[in-house]
Amino acid sequence: MKKINSVKKFLAFIILVSIIYSLNSFPKFVGAGFNDDILTSVETMPIIIDGNFSSIEDEWTNANSTEGFIDDLPIEIWVCHNKSNSSLYIAISIELEIHPSNEFLGIILCNSSNENETEFLDAKIVQNYNLDNSSLHNTSFFDIYIVSGTNYILDTNINGNGSCKLDEKKTKYEFEIEFNENNTDKQDVLLNLSQTYAIKFIYGNNPNGNNPNYNSSILKESATLKIKIGLFEESDESPLDLLELTINVFTITFFISAGIIYSYFGFYIFKTKSKHKRRRR
Repeated sequence: MKKINSVKKFLAFIILVSIIYSLNSFPKFVGAGFNDDILTSVETMPIIIDGNFSSIEDEWTNANSTEGFIDDLPIEIWVCHNKSNSSLYIAISIELEIHPSNEFLGIILCNSSNENETEFLDAKIVQNYNLDNSSLHNTSFFDIYIVSGTNYILDTNINGNGSCKLDEKKTKYEFEIEFNENNTDKQDVLLNLSQTYAIKFIYGNNPNGNNPNYNSSILKESATLKIKIGLFEESDESPLDLLELTINVFTITFFISAGIIYSYFGFYIFKTKSKHKRRRR
């Protein structure tokens, strides 16, 4: 009887571990963030900022990429940089059945990897005009300074560049953000190689596209994504998550224990059948 109770308790424990592992294996829900906590920018050739992801051969092929959400809007992101141009390049692809005529996309940048709302002080925005009319479609790039996290005002000096094109159901945005040596005013982030920065994405429809007032027209905002400009050193690699490690250990234990249990019961059944055969003789 004690042996049976012990087996029941053990099986209940294994089932509980399996449930926890299964829940952890589900994909992230909409709005939960990005597939990567940190996206590392690698050096590539200079990018042509025109909204076309293949203006030159292999333009974005070697860039690192991830997927995520701006609120409930799925997006794809690519990042790379070029030392000679002293620039960070970011591309974003958004797929929608119907894109608003005056759709805009913005990147909000932080001066560090800090995720505090007050640290996000710089925004680069690409505003579309007549996106649904190919003959009239054009874009504008705005460099915005964020005051207290809520007030968007035009930067005194424009630093960077951006453009967008509509490709069937996808809008493809390209941004160039200049490094520290090119940003001399206090209204821009101070980017440097081998440093990590927190960024977010904003999306919306600005009917008054000629008036770059984004204080009330932002419809969606993403979670924070961290970008490191340059390759990770081995010591910079994130330690294995404790929960993930625990679940992995439990998973291994589960399969080993299940094998032992099946082997035990298989041997027990075989032994029982052998005894019955002997008694019949």
